Amino acid sequence: KSDKFPTFEVEEVNAILANFPGWIDRATSEPKRQQRQMLFDYVRILIDTGARPGKELLDLQWKKIRVKIVDRAEPKRVVDEDGQVQSITHEQDEEGLLDEIFVRDYYVFMNVSGKTKERTANGFEQTFKVLTEIVARNYSGEMTSLKKLTEKNDERFVFRTKDGLGPGSFNHVFESFLEEHNLLVDPITGRKRVFYSLRSTYATTVMNYDAVPIRDLSKQLGNSVGIIQKHYDRATGSAYRDWE
Repeated sequence: KSDKFPTFEVEEVNAILANFPGWIDRATSEPKRQQRQMLFDYVRILIDTGARPGKELLDLQWKKIRVKIVDRAEPKRVVDEDGQVQSITHEQDEEGLLDEIFVRDYYVFMNVSGKTKERTANGFEQTFKVLTEIVARNYSGEMTSLKKLTEKNDERFVFRTKDGLGPGSFNHVFESFLEEHNLLVDPITGRKRVFYSLRSTYATTVMNYDAVPIRDLSKQLGNSVGIIQKHYDRATGSAYRDWE
């Protein structure tokens, strides 16, 4: 019996993300709706970071998070009328002035601890987006922001509902979501998927599709190279990419 967790393919990750909003809206009570929304936040950050499910994220406090935003010039590649690829470095703004084309990179550094010693889990644009949504939803009356909460070392926990309640039986609720959307059982292995399947999907993707060196991945996941090779080092087809 393999001890490797079954992964999600690209279309399955897209199905998870596409079906969550409607599933949240179908909750039969406000407390259940808030729990489902928190689960959606949790799942999206697991996908973006490969964090270890459980304490690593569920015990995360705002004071353990730092955010960095970097703007960098990046020409846009376009195809002209002759079919030639051209690089455009500037575009006109609303006033007709030329502005340099740039992209904005988001980096989220989360000090997490759980199964192993404290380490830094790195998130990117999707994690930044989710955290910003949580702040807007849960602290709308405080005139605060993600930047303020993190820089002021706010001790409140990230994964709480608007009413301040912690996660309930997330494993059971996630299993119910997957079963309702025909995603619970991996058709290749016949095994049930769990939260660790998201971590496995992340690891498989960054190694096999993004060519991230395994030693860099070991720092992100908080595992030794040997453990990663044992549990995660394989290709399973079209693992997810560009899911946001």
